[in-house]
Amino acid sequence: MKKIRKRKRPHIIARISAYNEEKTIARVTLKAKKYVDKVIICDDGSTDMTAGIAEALTTGVIRHERNISYGSGFMEIRYFNLI
Repeated sequence: MKKIRKRKRPHIIARISAYNEEKTIARVTLKAKKYVDKVIICDDGSTDMTAGIAEALTTGVIRHERNISYGSGFMEIRYFNLI
């Protein structure tokens, strides 16, 4: 009898760019974790507690010293091969 292999489900990653989002980053991250396998957050130079909250909730955090732009976080995630 031939053995049937189970298909692995796709690995789904949420990439979130954030700038001064300390009021919402925890809620967004926790909701995203319900639907994906991994959450990566790019803190784009926030001056509030966004990065600290993100680091407490997920292991994938990129921090910029200053605000660069919305799209830069997504490019960095691919460049550093975090996905």
